[in-house]
Amino acid sequence: MITIIICFKGHDTSTIYKALDSCKDYPVILVTKNCMFEFTDNVKRLYPNVYIINQLSDGLGAARNLGLSFVKTEYVLMMGSDNQLLPSFEFNTMIDTMNENKWVGIGLKTYIFFNNYYLNNCVRRWFFNKIKIKESEVVGTPVLYKTEILKEFKYNDYCKHSDDTDLGQRLKLHGYKQGYSKNLVLDNTVNNLESIIERWSRYGISDYEFYKNNYRNWSLKRKIKSWLHPITSDWIPGLKYLPFNFLIIIIRYNAWIKEILKYKY
Repeated sequence: MITIIICFKGHDTSTIYKALDSCKDYPVILVTKNCMFEFTDNVKRLYPNVYIINQLSDGLGAARNLGLSFVKTEYVLMMGSDNQLLPSFEFNTMIDTMNENKWVGIGLKTYIFFNNYYLNNCVRRWFFNKIKIKESEVVGTPVLYKTEILKEFKYNDYCKHSDDTDLGQRLKLHGYKQGYSKNLVLDNTVNNLESIIERWSRYGISDYEFYKNNYRNWSLKRKIKSWLHPITSDWIPGLKYLPFNFLIIIIRYNAWIKEILKYKY
């Protein structure tokens, strides 16, 4: 019933093997770019359930759509290369929740395993604060979709970092709903300063891409909402999180400004 799609750029293999280990019971489509031959050879040898596709174009949205074109099952799970399914994980409970709520997509609640480190604790709290077990217009990866719906709407190839807001907006416009489940998935990223900058820079670029692709049809009020999104979406309550709050907001706006200057000049 289910195929898992993982998109992976060959820069760091520290988490991808954990992701693939957790998916051995399911067919997996691994969309790769810039991966060494040794890596793809290892994957073919260790994981007979994995079908590897080499991506020639740019962008996460295009990679997901490429993987999606090979899916023949009723459901598809978009999963990050740093995610890990738990041994107790059951797709049936997620599908039941989808059917009960008449959702076409359902996200998993992300959990950071690492303890006793400020940045890890901040990112864990960020996920906890951001992901609520209820209906949501925007559902991030990992997320389970009905394949026929996702093939109809697809990800926006223009969004190089595959902004889930774009897909969520189009689904909502056509009367479709999605939300989050109580099912947990691990995030195996070790959250140091480098990974924080990389993650929130991606979010900032996605903010810019989504804005540039839609602002012509927006009112001033909607534009202001988009401008303030890095502040309103990322804020974590609590005095001890203030340094982290300021850090990720600055990173996100900095990435947005860099994209503006890149296209302007």
